[in-house]
Amino acid sequence: MFKTTMKTKLIFSIILLTGWFFAFSGVVLAQEGDLNLIKGVVKIIRGGDVQIISKLGTRVPLHNGDRVQTGANSKADITLKFSKEVIQLSSRSFFEVDDVNETQSKITLLTGKGQFKIPKRKLKRKRKKPRFKVRTVMAVVGVSGTEFVMGTGNEQTSLLTLSGEVTMAPVSAPDIEVIIPENQASTVVQGAAPTRPVTVPPETRANIVSSDSPETFKQVSFPKPVSIEKARKKKKQDAKKKKAEKKKQEDSKKDEKKGDEKKVDDKKDNKEGDKDEGKETGKKLKEGDEEGKGEGEGEGKKDGLKEDPGGDNTDEADAEGSDEGPVETEKMNVEEGDSAASLPEGGEGSEIKGTDIEEPEMDELGDDVEDILEDVENTVEDTEETVAETEAVIEIIIIRDEE
Repeated sequence: MFKTTMKTKLIFSIILLTGWFFAFSGVVLAQEGDLNLIKGVVKIIRGGDVQIISKLGTRVPLHNGDRVQTGANSKADITLKFSKEVIQLSSRSFFEVDDVNETQSKITLLTGKGQFKIPKRKLKRKRKKPRFKVRTVMAVVGVSGTEFVMGTGNEQTSLLTLSGEVTMAPVSAPDIEVIIPENQASTVVQGAAPTRPVTVPPETRANIVSSDSPETFKQVSFPKPVSIEKARKKKKQDAKKKKAEKKKQEDSKKDEKKGDEKKVDDKKDNKEGDKDEGKETGKKLKEGDEEGKGEGEGEGKKDGLKEDPGGDNTDEADAEGSDEGPVETEKMNVEEGDSAASLPEGGEGSEIKGTDIEEPEMDELGDDVEDILEDVENTVEDTEETVAETEAVIEIIIIRDEE
């Protein structure tokens, strides 16, 4: 009885001294995070030293290389220093702080289940590598500003993305990775590539988040896994296809650009062609006007030299005109002008454009003039009769209006 009591006190003293050592080390060593016990019990392993925490609300500093193990029905929150990432560990989880610094956080979840909240971080330049990396026995997970749940064991790692997107690849083939979008899940097993992501219904997502065990991922119907060799071959084919499509798009853009340049050149050529054609047309019109002007002047000179054999008859017709004499004279002069234009010079036959024109007889011209004068007189008489009838009609209408 006495020996048992002494042994218990000794163990308690060792644990107490270990706690003091950890507290002292937290001051001396650089702190990369801290642990907060929510329920149950947790064990912290640093080198060859072990610290067991059972008091709820206890906060313990964590350093690179520290390992954390939760007990049954336990839960603990770990907050990393630089980017304030929060990892909530469920029961029977084994967690390790690998390398946490200002630029990147690397941690390991060997077994168990954890929920990760990784805040977005503003970077001066885009990073090719993820800022937060989780390693398990089976997978490597890359994260940048997201929230996800992961369950892992010795033979399988499953992941559900709650917001943003996460990449996951096998440890043996980190180049074969899949992107898991929001509300989708994937799993990876030994010797296989990660499965194609599948959408998880809201109720199943809620069950996975609230569950205390990685076995909860069995609710998800994952596709059949594909071997790493087959996945790598498909990746090469997809890359080749993507490259061909990219080249096709680039060629299409080049052709489109060339087509636009050709349209611009054609439009320019058309404008220049229209301009030249306009100049040519204007030149032809100008030449045509000059030719027409020259021909008109030549004909005018010829007409001016022509004799009017019916001139005496025209004067007599003017003398015999009625009240509409000026109109008759004008019409007659037009007829005479036409006649004069058709007559040759000198009263003798002459050749115009290869055609012989006979000189008209004077008597025939006199008869034509008399006929024209007679027609004009008849037209005047008809007009006077029409005016008289119109005045009579107007007078009748006025009388009726007065009545």
